[in-house]
Amino acid sequence: MIHEAQTEDTRERILIAAKALFHEQGYSAVGVAEICKQAKVVKGSFYHFFPSKEALAGQVLERNWTALRRNLENLRKDGVSGRRSVLRLFEQILQGSAEMRRSRGKILGCDIGIFADDLAPAAKPVQQKAEECLLAWAATFSEMIADGQADGSIDPRLSADATAETLVALAQGMSVMGRTFNDLEMLSRIANQAECLVPKPNQA
Repeated sequence: MIHEAQTEDTRERILIAAKALFHEQGYSAVGVAEICKQAKVVKGSFYHFFPSKEALAGQVLERNWTALRRNLENLRKDGVSGRRSVLRLFEQILQGSAEMRRSRGKILGCDIGIFADDLAPAAKPVQQKAEECLLAWAATFSEMIADGQADGSIDPRLSADATAETLVALAQGMSVMGRTFNDLEMLSRIANQAECLVPKPNQA
């Protein structure tokens, strides 16, 4: 049992180190040696759990998406309107960016979108995983919009799927602009545009 716990701890340290390094530096800039150094493991341990950096990145992406999906599900369960649940996510993105800049001195942006922005053609499996995560995010947004149309908070004439894709694009735009300019006021102005994308009935 002790050996099993130590083994799981080693794997978890690698995942945590990779998640932080990929988010801060991007996928391409981080090598296996740097991940091992931060996780305090030897390369042999790394390859015991992950056959390649690409395999590790796929699991980090899945972990990042799982955290976001749970947050989106919680927003839908909070008893607020569909429209409010959409807008609250953008408020959370802004709050998270502010906390990032306060604690780390810079805005790192989305820990899913960073993979889509920074992948070489050779990393096709990771690219596909990033695409799957972004499409799943859009599908969840579409469900939230449908919730809003059903509860009367969002204009029923709106295309849920097209608007959901646009909302993901807005979130990714905030990520890119945040990493580039490190400017919270700019991000606030961008986040406010989410309200225009989910108009109330008779407001479109």
